[in-house]
Amino acid sequence: MQSEYEKQDIEKQKQVMKLITPICKLLDFWKYDYVIENGSEKLILNDTIISCTFDSQNAVWNELIGYIFIKYSTRCISKKSEKAIRKYWKTSLIKE
Repeated sequence: MQSEYEKQDIEKQKQVMKLITPICKLLDFWKYDYVIENGSEKLILNDTIISCTFDSQNAVWNELIGYIFIKYSTRCISKKSEKAIRKYWKTSLIKE
C-alpha cells in the first residue's frame, strides 16, 4: 500500500508532466521526464538533469524556460546570467 507521500509524489509527477509535455513535444526534445525518487526530484531535458527537489510547478516551469532560453539563445546573454540560470543543472549541453 502506498503512503500519503508516495501518492503526493505520483500526483506531482503527473501534474508536472502534463505541464511540460506540450512544449517539450513542440520543441522536439528527444528525452524529457520528471523523476521523483528517494526524496529527490529531477527535471530531465535531453541530456541535462536539473535538481527540482521541493520546487513548485511554477519553479519547474521556470527551469524549463531557462533551459529553452539557454539552448536556443544566440549567445547574446552574459556568462553571469547563464550561470544563474544553470544554477541547479547537473549536466549541460553547454561547455563550461
